[in-house]
Amino acid sequence: MDVKSLLDSVKDTGLGGKKKRPKHGFRSTHTEHLDDGSHVVRMQPHEGREISYSAKNTDDLAKKIKQYLGDKSEAPVPGTAPTSEEPAEKA
Repeated sequence: MDVKSLLDSVKDTGLGGKKKRPKHGFRSTHTEHLDDGSHVVRMQPHEGREISYSAKNTDDLAKKIKQYLGDKSEAPVPGTAPTSEEPAEKA
C-alpha cells in the first residue's frame, strides 16, 4: 500500500476511527486533593460552563462523582449545576 492510499483511507475518520462523546457529556474532570482530606472537582462539559464543587472526604467525592457521571437518567444536565457546593438532588 502506498502512502497516498493509506492517507486517503484514514482521511475521514482519523487513525483511531471516529471518536464518540461519552454519555455523561463531560470533556474532562479534574480532582484536586487537599491536605485536610477534602477535594475540589472541576468538570468541563463539551458545551457550556465549567462545573466546580467540593467534597468533604473520599466517600462524599465518590457519591458526587457517581451522581454526575453515573447513569444518564441520574446525571444533571451539563451547565445547569447548582451554584452551591452540593449537587442538585433528584426531584
